Amino acid sequence: MVEGGTDPLPGKRWQLRETATIYADAKRLLTKLQRQVDEDQQPKSAITVRHAITQWLDVAELGDTTRERYDDLIRLYVLPTFGDM
Repeated sequence: MVEGGTDPLPGKRWQLRETATIYADAKRLLTKLQRQVDEDQQPKSAITVRHAITQWLDVAELGDTTRERYDDLIRLYVLPTFGDM
């Protein structure tokens, strides 16, 4: 397990984990995880696309017709495909 920083949305610690059955594999995985953290390649948040879009829509400054159009497009196309990712 490697500490990846703090998830900015819920404020919880972010940890990267891998499992291995032998020591050599565990050392290799640890190096890989540490490199991901060092190169800033780890995910920053564990939230779903649905949650991120909802939060964005709450703060986005959109006109009425734009908001309606975005709501329709998100409901029809984005959330069914990517909502739970």
